[in-house]
Amino acid sequence: MRPDWEHNLGDRFAHDFQGPVETDSWIEWNLQMESSADSVHLGWDLVEIPEEYEIGYNFGDGLFFHDLREMSEMVVSGNVQIIIRVGSAVLGNDEGMALPSVFALHQNYPNPFNPVTTINYDLPKEADVVIRIHDIMGREIVELVNDNQLPGYKTVNWNGINANGLPVSAGMYFYSIHAGEFHSMRKMIFLK
Repeated sequence: MRPDWEHNLGDRFAHDFQGPVETDSWIEWNLQMESSADSVHLGWDLVEIPEEYEIGYNFGDGLFFHDLREMSEMVVSGNVQIIIRVGSAVLGNDEGMALPSVFALHQNYPNPFNPVTTINYDLPKEADVVIRIHDIMGREIVELVNDNQLPGYKTVNWNGINANGLPVSAGMYFYSIHAGEFHSMRKMIFLK
């Protein structure tokens, strides 16, 4: 809490601590700016981010991420989505995107979670991708992705809702990916 900031939204601001990022992976935050103003001034201090990590941003308009370390402030539209990633192989270059070298399904974050969790996965080449959530009995709860996707570092969120639009019970769930010949599964815990 910083009451001395006297901000018109109040005196409560969040501080987000993240542990180490897995090798050849990243953590992502999706920020949705909604303001009645035409533009919003954003400023930040990057604290305790290891030098070997890249930190990038884009406006939800593609896969190319720009280096956030090159600035400490920006002015954005009053209604815009900003995606921030910290980790390995985040930034693109003049020739295009840095692409993953292997297929991968990463551990969801946060885990345990409530109400929403993020699942990251890597596609080194174009593939038909299917991502599903299953209960501990192996029954399909919901299909999150069923699409042909271009290569890149991908993200999908799950909000604990089943295919019928109803909230699921607390407990352990599994998420799986099928991307071409690649298949992988991980577990996660949903808390109420």
